[in-house]
Amino acid sequence: MNSLDQLMLKTCQTSKNWGYITLLLGVLAIALPMVIGLAVTLLFALALISMGVIQLLAAWPGEIRRMNFRFVWAILTLVAGMYMVITPKVGLATLTLFIGSYFLVDGIANIAAALQQQHAHGRWAIALGGLSSLVMALVIVWLWPQSSEFVIGILIGLKLLVLGVTLLTVGRRVAQAVQSGQAGEKQINP
Repeated sequence: MNSLDQLMLKTCQTSKNWGYITLLLGVLAIALPMVIGLAVTLLFALALISMGVIQLLAAWPGEIRRMNFRFVWAILTLVAGMYMVITPKVGLATLTLFIGSYFLVDGIANIAAALQQQHAHGRWAIALGGLSSLVMALVIVWLWPQSSEFVIGILIGLKLLVLGVTLLTVGRRVAQAVQSGQAGEKQINP
């Protein structure tokens, strides 16, 4: 077995390990959708607050005395983050729409990647992941805003499950291809 084959097999094992971890995280997200939704909302709010503070600190002293776009944007970012911390359900409803947009783009990208893939190893699993993202985007739009607090956790959990299956499948298929290539080499060059 050459070093490239060993590297490929190690990469396949890493892919399968991450697949198992991702499956576990998906099950947890489905079991605790409200917790996941609020956690995502609070993390996003903290990111906005951090960005707002950094933007304010980065503003030149002269800019703060004048009302310019950079200063106004920093204040708006900071206020948006604080508002999401104070009213997490409103933030959760807003994030639900953002995540719906993400799933739409993710679905299109995965289907395009599956169509462009030259080798058939795991191609269907990548396409299935893309299709699942498109379905999730439609579900978010259909259920919004009534079930925003549960949609994020459940859909993220489902996406993690599909991603876990994809990682496991691609890792296993590529490993099989590498090993069958080795068997062919042994038959040709014993």
